[in-house]
Amino acid sequence: MFPALLMLQPKLAESLIDYRYNRLETAKKNAFEHGYQGAMYPWESSDSGFEETPVWALAGTFEHHISGCVALAAWNYYRVTQDTKWLAEKGFSILEATANFWLSRAEYEADGKAHIKNVVAADEWAENVDDDAFTNGVAKVNLQAAAQAARILKQAANPDWETLASRLSFYQFADGVTKEHRTYNGESIKQADVNLLPYPLNLIRDPQQIKKDLEFYSVRVPEKNTPAMTQAIFSLLYARLGEADKAWHFFQDATYLI
Repeated sequence: MFPALLMLQPKLAESLIDYRYNRLETAKKNAFEHGYQGAMYPWESSDSGFEETPVWALAGTFEHHISGCVALAAWNYYRVTQDTKWLAEKGFSILEATANFWLSRAEYEADGKAHIKNVVAADEWAENVDDDAFTNGVAKVNLQAAAQAARILKQAANPDWETLASRLSFYQFADGVTKEHRTYNGESIKQADVNLLPYPLNLIRDPQQIKKDLEFYSVRVPEKNTPAMTQAIFSLLYARLGEADKAWHFFQDATYLI
């Protein structure tokens, strides 16, 4: 929802980021309580900014990509508005704290590659997996954005941000399809995950790769009651590829979901 609000109602979009900024200290406390640095935003936020997810649900403890999504929203707000004063006063604090969260959340292996282990993916049927594509992708964007924002503000960027961003791991099958996570083996999915790398993350730009991943994952969602957020991404990407019939099919599927 945020990208549309940002383009059509930027002041309303700003209020959403302000909500996150005003609860940044609570997010830092949440990170500390889970053994991490920086800011870990809650999966389901209360008015005070504390986690509202029931304790029996894994999302609150392990669906960490939410912190990167908050950072992405803040970064995109700056990119659209070019409001450097806002970036200095509010936006950079979010970007810095969430980037530092990823520094403490990721770990390096002997080959020098970085891994984010034991997460719930954007596809919530994938629980306690390593190197989820979207989680690693949004962390990468978050880290790069923090470094770029620091340069814009003429502040010293932590060099570890870009080092980690360059070493996060992504995987492919032998035929080149992007794997949802490190041990993914073609299982059914609930929500788009890999297909979020082209949009909103802009990490996969090659049309052939985008199409290959779309054709693989679009037939692995449930035939009924697929979350509209998934079909919307399929529709958007097929539209960008110029495949109007498929774009319209998934648009209708999302619009008339029952």
